[in-house]
Amino acid sequence: MNSDENRIGIKEYLSQALSLNKLIDSYFFEISRLKELSKKIKTCTFEEHHGSSGNKEPDFVRCIDSISDYEDKIAKETTKLVQLKQEIENFICTLDSNEEKLVLRCRYISGLNWGAIGEYLNMTERNARRIHNRAIRNLEKEISA
Repeated sequence: MNSDENRIGIKEYLSQALSLNKLIDSYFFEISRLKELSKKIKTCTFEEHHGSSGNKEPDFVRCIDSISDYEDKIAKETTKLVQLKQEIENFICTLDSNEEKLVLRCRYISGLNWGAIGEYLNMTERNARRIHNRAIRNLEKEISA
């Protein structure tokens, strides 16, 4: 693996938590959508229970079941996310520089964009990117050693 491939691999590894966090957020969004939908569902009628269709369950019950399914997914993925963030934290902590650790934590644990990182750490966005790239190179050295 050359240096560019290694750097991409490290960034992908570090970015896993951000992707998993977005997945969890999408589940919360779907729950919110289903809750809004459930408010619009009319109460069940006699025909819904005794109609000719095979499904006797009222719409609001199916909606509640879907919400429950998403809540189960959130619980499962949140457990994974906590474990993954701890792994990433441990990997970041192998760096010697606190400045590099902070930039990587802000980026990959907290999910901040470059502007927010610069503002939070009282530096320019460009400097935050420079420190990030130096940290990635240092992590590459750790892996190669």
